[in-house]
Amino acid sequence: MEQPYSPGYLNQLLRSDPEGFSRVADITPELATVAGPLSVGESSFSVVDIHWVTNALSPAPEGAFHRHDFVELQVVFLGTGRVLAPGRSEYFQPGTFSLTGPDMPHTWVPLRPPMALLIIWLMPDGRRNESFGTEEEIGDAGLLLTGNERLVFPLPAFAAAALDAMLELLPERTPETQAVIRQIFRAFFYSLLHVLRPSGGRTGRRRPEAGIFRLTDRLFLSRVDEYLQNNLHRNLSLEKIAAHFGISARTLGRRYLRSKGCTVWNTVVRMRMDRARTLLWNTPLSVAEIAVRCGYADGHYFSNCFRKHFGCPPGRTRYIARETASEDL
Repeated sequence: MEQPYSPGYLNQLLRSDPEGFSRVADITPELATVAGPLSVGESSFSVVDIHWVTNALSPAPEGAFHRHDFVELQVVFLGTGRVLAPGRSEYFQPGTFSLTGPDMPHTWVPLRPPMALLIIWLMPDGRRNESFGTEEEIGDAGLLLTGNERLVFPLPAFAAAALDAMLELLPERTPETQAVIRQIFRAFFYSLLHVLRPSGGRTGRRRPEAGIFRLTDRLFLSRVDEYLQNNLHRNLSLEKIAAHFGISARTLGRRYLRSKGCTVWNTVVRMRMDRARTLLWNTPLSVAEIAVRCGYADGHYFSNCFRKHFGCPPGRTRYIARETASEDL
């Protein structure tokens, strides 16, 4: 028997039915397939992936920048925090969504967990599909998504209701409901573009070229990088990382090196060093505490690695940052 749509469906699951939410989270990636490609005026996008990030942000409250090859939308359902990008920091809370463009360095800093974010990855492409909007109504959709100067925006009430409806209908898996979901997703996307549109018109930045890439590798490697970023404080090894993704360490290493031009461990070290520097700049934590948060049990070894990476020891790095900040006051 068909169940009526209930406002606040996802919020109800998150707050009172963890098992129900877990079932919804498991099938959420199917929404990317059902949604299909999107076109607005001259801009076209593929929905690469849709998934949830929940309490994975909590163990490491401060983080270094990471980046994706996609446009990334993060819809906030639970928790508060800040989205950081070079020279920018904006507060997010339930009822907002954040936007980061391709190759934009960024990170999340949770302030009040638990966290529940719905992540949507969009890839600009050159295909032409049935358009559901015009450039006159929206402006340059590609530029809004890939070159917007802001990070956090209010989530329209319609968009929240649309997400509820789509994820409530998704388990039915019938052609009729999938057709309805596609129409709802287009309207959801359109409502976000209206929020992104600046009152003054254009964003003032050039749209980056999409380039030629392999979606499967890009998606997989972004998932690997996201896993690394959320687990830098743990005792990582190539074998453990590969086991998480159900492949051999050799396959992971070869695939990562071929696509990224560096090893997985090179990335782990870079992420850990960037996180350590961020903590030195922005927190009063001791060097030993920072070492532990960055996955180093031995503070002395951590200091040597930091000096080798940046050419300056941790203590000196913190002193220079504080001196620079005081001069700017």
